Amino acid sequence: MKKTVLFFTTLSLLWGITASATDHMNYLPVPPPIKSLEGIQFVTGGIGIMERKILDRAAGDYTLKVVLAMHDGHYLSQCQVEIIRSDGRKMLSAKTEGPWLLADLEPGNYRVKAQHDNTWKSQNVTVSADSVQHVIFHW
Repeated sequence: MKKTVLFFTTLSLLWGITASATDHMNYLPVPPPIKSLEGIQFVTGGIGIMERKILDRAAGDYTLKVVLAMHDGHYLSQCQVEIIRSDGRKMLSAKTEGPWLLADLEPGNYRVKAQHDNTWKSQNVTVSADSVQHVIFHW
């Protein structure tokens, strides 16, 4: 009888560990999808620490990183971001799905605009092929 109880106790513990691991795997973040608009590849996201870590690792594949936040440090989502080339051509217009936007732009000069709560802000940026330029917007 003791061997049967020990067997079922061990079996139930193993089942519990397996079920817990499986449940945990269901909650691992999925990288945000890479999108393309007018030939510009970009990704938005960064909700939660794990998703920001994923985007941080991917940042080297992009030439521009836009961060959207309140002055108190809280991140923002659902902001409209536009990227306009120096010749006036709009290269990207997207609503963010998190506080970060990564875009792969050709080297050159751009104006980056972002809107939160009906307030637009903009910054000029020079993008190069060998580094990631950072633009931070605070409201």
